[in-house]
Amino acid sequence: MRASGPIAIVGARLIDGTGGAPLDDSVVVVEGDRIRSAGPRARIAMPNGVERLDARGKVLLPGLVDVHCHINQPPEDMKRYWIAQLRWGVTTMRSAGNDKPETVPLFRQTRNKAFLSPRAYTAGQGFNVSGPYPGAPTFKPTTPDDARANVRNLKSQQVDFIKIWMTDPKFPPDVIAAIVDEGKQQGLPVISH
Repeated sequence: MRASGPIAIVGARLIDGTGGAPLDDSVVVVEGDRIRSAGPRARIAMPNGVERLDARGKVLLPGLVDVHCHINQPPEDMKRYWIAQLRWGVTTMRSAGNDKPETVPLFRQTRNKAFLSPRAYTAGQGFNVSGPYPGAPTFKPTTPDDARANVRNLKSQQVDFIKIWMTDPKFPPDVIAAIVDEGKQQGLPVISH
């Protein structure tokens, strides 16, 4: 059963992500989904009623962020992959451009805590001319109007951003401009490869 109040992780070697030296015999106080305090045991006050977790002999570090991965798997396989990412220390991930429309809602569900997973974000189907592999679920618009319609499709799916592959062969400049402009109009950031 999970504690309803604050939790103190006590005794771990702490790598805090600031670039400083690791800290032995640390205390990290977590309340809800927030770190309230972290540092040497001698300087961290324990809240009343805190549940203590003994972490002696362990290393504690901030969650890792995977900013570029590709999943494109059936939902149950995606969920297994997300569990593996958590075990690797990844707490946030971004899938960059070949997720099918039927799996896009799973990404929002990760952020709503519908199941155990990192927070996950997706571009849904990305944009490319000839790849990234045969049969990839991507958009291949040939005109600016097609490109704009594809971006609006992604917006209707509630993707988090847009991905454009800029490898050879490339889209004509007017198609790229339409993707970027429509993305801006729809409030969707654009990344490229």
